[in-house]
Amino acid sequence: MLPICYFSRRYFMILQFHVLLILLFFPAKECIMPEASQEGLLHSFKSYSDIVMFHYTVPKEVLRATWQFAAFMDGQECLERNVHIYLQWGSYPVIFINNDTFPSNMYPKRNHTIIVSTITTFEPKTTAIVPVYGPEAGDWFVGAYLSHWDEKVQQQGLGHKCHYSIGSVAIWTQINSIENIPIGYQQTLRTKETTSYYKIYIPSGTWNFRLDIWGCNFTVLKFHNIHEPCIKNMVLQGRSLPVFNHSQPIKNRNLTI
Repeated sequence: MLPICYFSRRYFMILQFHVLLILLFFPAKECIMPEASQEGLLHSFKSYSDIVMFHYTVPKEVLRATWQFAAFMDGQECLERNVHIYLQWGSYPVIFINNDTFPSNMYPKRNHTIIVSTITTFEPKTTAIVPVYGPEAGDWFVGAYLSHWDEKVQQQGLGHKCHYSIGSVAIWTQINSIENIPIGYQQTLRTKETTSYYKIYIPSGTWNFRLDIWGCNFTVLKFHNIHEPCIKNMVLQGRSLPVFNHSQPIKNRNLTI
């Protein structure tokens, strides 16, 4: 069972560079950290000012970040509306509809922009859940807006004008006490975990480095003079925690910084 970091917070519902190394042996300690929920009014998209924007700060050494979104309307007689949600690391998401064009000096193609949709409800029935594995630390932005609707034909019902809102909450699954491996020194590492994480600080301006790992063995098997390989897989990644896919073999590749 995962240890839980408890915070007295209410859900709305429901240049230093680190290389992080994961050794998968033949579970690391995790801590689930909630962040305060954020809510805002939804509007149909006419300009960028109509977008409701949320800002989250993802801490370092997070294995998984999970965002949850729920959209509401303030009356049962209100019509359900589609809500479009954009999730972007590092900057505001670029949002465009109907094949809109941008100025020539603007770069609209962002990497890893996550787009999901949900529907407004009067009761909390629908929740959009977005898990991000090995997220970059730092600023994450969420932008949301309603699908286009002709407000002139909207059924008001006894003079009531419908209002729509969206709530979001993020939960971090963070790895505790990751051991640092100093560069330039030989070090013996010991672990009892099936999956172990280590981090290496690479100074700015470094264009090449090498990591040597050797002599891994099980203490009990070594005592009985039994020698078997104990590292099943190794993953090396910059800036964020590496995520290992057990269903696919690991390919040798250069580390992209």
